Amino acid sequence: AATDKTAWIIDSGINLTHPDLNVDLTRSISFVKGSPSPTYEFGHGTHVAGVIGAIKGNRIGVVGVAAGAKLVSVRVMDKDGKGTFAAMIAGIEYVGANGKPGDVAYISFEVGPSEAIDNAVIAASSKGIRFVIAAGNSASIVSNSPARVNGDNIYTVSAMDKNNLFANFSNYRKSTVDYCAPGVDIYSTGLGGTYSSLNGTSMAAPHVAGLLLIGSINSSGNVLGAPDGIGKLIAHH
Repeated sequence: AATDKTAWIIDSGINLTHPDLNVDLTRSISFVKGSPSPTYEFGHGTHVAGVIGAIKGNRIGVVGVAAGAKLVSVRVMDKDGKGTFAAMIAGIEYVGANGKPGDVAYISFEVGPSEAIDNAVIAASSKGIRFVIAAGNSASIVSNSPARVNGDNIYTVSAMDKNNLFANFSNYRKSTVDYCAPGVDIYSTGLGGTYSSLNGTSMAAPHVAGLLLIGSINSSGNVLGAPDGIGKLIAHH
């Protein structure tokens, strides 16, 4: 259990009343113009939240990697899963201003190369907040922001399946990707208090976010079939 730990989910909002999630309502916020509530209108952020911190011992649903962690919804994407640069940067800066060393921040949005977004992540991570970023799902070399960022307290994550095979949709880059984690057919919390399965590096990155909340990350075992020959990067506790 990780009920004393905090994960900042910079995404599309979280279902604030999902019975399997420990959402911190006080610190949750929205930067989406015209949508002041940090709740969800698009299920992506809620799914991520469950992978990180779904509650253990309540006899429902799933158990997160860092079970029961405090989940802060930092909403930067609208009901269609789209967001502006201004909202994204504001969300990152909000975490930098309000997070504390040891907290984890999750990002999956992907934009073209942007020094402004890269610099916002670097500045916030310099305060000891660990940023975990999805590598992207276009089966190409990581080149967009913020996945391309390297630095202390910044982790870019690619996806694999249950057979240790590199996911065919996952982005890759040996010099940028830090870890690989499960991202195929991942079952987690969904819309309206339900549950669903999704694929993506967006599902792999929250596994690593959860690992960081409960301790240090080790890596062993070979990821098979990575386009650039990545090996021994499977993240585990």
